[in-house]
Amino acid sequence: MLLLALLHVLSQDPPTPSVLPPAPVPVPSLPAGSRVRRPEYQIGRSPADYLVYQGRFTEAGVEALRPMIRPDDTVVVSGDGGDLASALKIAHMVNAAGGSVRMSGHCYRECAAIATVADRFVVPHGASLLFTRSSLLAADNPAGRSLAACIPAAVPDRGLAWLAPGVIAGAGLTNIEIEWSLDPDARASYERLTGREIAWIDAC
Repeated sequence: MLLLALLHVLSQDPPTPSVLPPAPVPVPSLPAGSRVRRPEYQIGRSPADYLVYQGRFTEAGVEALRPMIRPDDTVVVSGDGGDLASALKIAHMVNAAGGSVRMSGHCYRECAAIATVADRFVVPHGASLLFTRSSLLAADNPAGRSLAACIPAAVPDRGLAWLAPGVIAGAGLTNIEIEWSLDPDARASYERLTGREIAWIDAC
């Protein structure tokens, strides 16, 4: 009898729990128009009182920078991309103020072409100045054309090229002050770190 009663209890459906877990709350996705876009460029003063331009080179960026440049100012640039003509205008504005251009971090293509125009261009320790044939030729000045001629034909027009300090000086660019040079043994590690293939030009 006891066995029959036990079997009867086990055959019944389990009682419905009195408290059910709450249903998951769906997370709404933000509409495309409400996402915060990163500004194309940013301008400000560093603790060392350098005027800093970060981001893409644009006509609007140049016009925003123009009234902020002081006599004998140091303008720090960095980045890769934008309009070459706008980048070169920055160099001309700094020259007119009797100042200097100092690069920060990685300076590629348009940023590097500034070095062919600036009266004084400083490459500080740890910074990477990498040229492309296309931007050097588009800069349309003797120094740019001379450096472009040192890049082997096998390197694509927009391929990055590092030029040794002696190669840069040999093109007549004594205005470029290079405070350091990457050790040749570290070049492969640098390419892996940046994910970019670089042509290393030690002699023209």
